[in-house]
Amino acid sequence: MHKVLIFLATAMTVGMIFCACQATPKSAPVVYGGGLEDKIKDTTAADGAYNYPDKWREIMILSGGAEIEFDTVIRVPDVTAFPVYKVTPVTFTDQQIGSLAGYFTKGKDVFEIPEATKTDLEMQLIAAKKNRDTELAAEIEAAIPSAPETAEPRKIIDWRSDVSPTGRFLDDDGEYASVSGSADLFTYCKGEILTNGMLQINDMDMIEEVAITEEDATKAAQKLLAELGTGEMAADRLEMAQRYACLSNDYSAQFSDEAVSKGYLIRFVRNIGGLRGISDTGASMMYYDDYDYKAPIYPEEIWVYVNEAGVTQAFGWRYPLQIKEAITQNAGLLPFDKVKQRIRDMLTYIDSYDGCPLKVTSIEMRMALVDVKDHPDEAMYAPAWFISYTETSYGMSTEERLVLNAIDGGRILELPMEMDPAIQNAMKEARNLHS
Repeated sequence: MHKVLIFLATAMTVGMIFCACQATPKSAPVVYGGGLEDKIKDTTAADGAYNYPDKWREIMILSGGAEIEFDTVIRVPDVTAFPVYKVTPVTFTDQQIGSLAGYFTKGKDVFEIPEATKTDLEMQLIAAKKNRDTELAAEIEAAIPSAPETAEPRKIIDWRSDVSPTGRFLDDDGEYASVSGSADLFTYCKGEILTNGMLQINDMDMIEEVAITEEDATKAAQKLLAELGTGEMAADRLEMAQRYACLSNDYSAQFSDEAVSKGYLIRFVRNIGGLRGISDTGASMMYYDDYDYKAPIYPEEIWVYVNEAGVTQAFGWRYPLQIKEAITQNAGLLPFDKVKQRIRDMLTYIDSYDGCPLKVTSIEMRMALVDVKDHPDEAMYAPAWFISYTETSYGMSTEERLVLNAIDGGRILELPMEMDPAIQNAMKEARNLHS
């Protein structure tokens, strides 16, 4: 298989947010025409619960002998209306960044992380040589002559987004916490947070249990969001995590060897009329794939770490969005028998490329972001089916996801895709050969 976008694990994304600042993409993603607005304009369905079965069990045997197995429950929110809203990305104002920083620092002085001194770089050089990283070692060696002998941290007094302030402050218990703000990302983190997924990647002992319940941790996080005025958000995923204390404000921060607390890292997504918005769990794409709709913007997400005592010790807010006018308060959805056939057809098409066994493990309705025709700076939240499945090849299984518009069954590329024109042409040729 030839994927043009590799799956990005959520654990890695969270790690980048709570361990370092994440740069905003430098180039705009490819934007495609949608047309959903024209299809649903001036049409309103009667209020009422969506009719669907609780489970789907079926085995399809394809002409080449490959199997597609359905063994899953079907999840639809308990709502009676399925709206579609226009949405646009917004940036954090300087006042918002200052206010968020003030909330977490409680008036304490925040100091920039000082630049690396000669001593800092010499220590890094030793480590690079020990790891036989010759390229990194050469870069460090070249930087040593111009590095200062000492570096004093400077107090942050300017919280403007175009400055992207990042620093640490000393908390009452003698630990350092970091605060960072930019146009589309704000983070606060007391130390460093590692989820079970990160612990597994780093071959470390995973957390087996925590003393606080998922419900109580979620309530504590929701209380924080209410105090910050983030708007309607819904808990999307909880993962056991542990925190390491930051013990210095040096260029190379010192962290505790052992975890100082355990708890849950909770991801929140936008709540639209009782339907959860999409979250960024990564996306994959084959050369022959084609889509009716593409997400032109990234989904809004918030992360909160709550320890066993119910104390929130990390917060991240990325890609804020503004929900604008409703295109419809209740869109007419494709009946589920037609949805089932659409899923069968799409998976048959996907599997015809390599004939690997597929197993559908989850089908859930939530909100996806789709493009607005001729308006690349806007998007729409629309009901969609998220179909998770595993594909087994050479004894190894990979998790994949198919997203279909719940209104017309059109396929959705759920995250923005930055793509070179040459790759787009190659994909078009592959689709022609595959059709």
